Amino acid sequence: MKKKALFLSIFILFVVFFLIYINIFMVMDVFSKKDYVYTSLGVGDSMYPYISNGDTIIVLTVDDPSFSVGVGDVVVYVRDDDLVVAHRIYDMSSSRFFVKGDNNLYPDSSSVGFSHIVGKVYGVIDGSNPLQRIVVEQFISI
Repeated sequence: MKKKALFLSIFILFVVFFLIYINIFMVMDVFSKKDYVYTSLGVGDSMYPYISNGDTIIVLTVDDPSFSVGVGDVVVYVRDDDLVVAHRIYDMSSSRFFVKGDNNLYPDSSSVGFSHIVGKVYGVIDGSNPLQRIVVEQFISI
């Protein structure tokens, strides 16, 4: 019985340290880009399961000197009706990006020009992890 309790204690300690390590890694990574990132709240289910309703999205802006986008990236863009959307690029031409929500059956009805792109999703913080969100937001504002 004591061996099981010791094993369980060590396992829980390992999981806790792993989660702390992951959080510290994300915070330090975001801090290195703090002049080019902001956070936003994910609303809706079009990007589920990658982004769930209530998750915090870390957006890397187009102002970052190393900014680039390609097929597979999730871009944040402003639609013609001024709605801000985060959808994944599934195809592109020299001047247009074709996007679709991961949970949507069909692609967006219109393509996106680079001038409409605000940034790309750099990270996602699960909505059930408010501590990580608070720490990341504090590092961004330093």
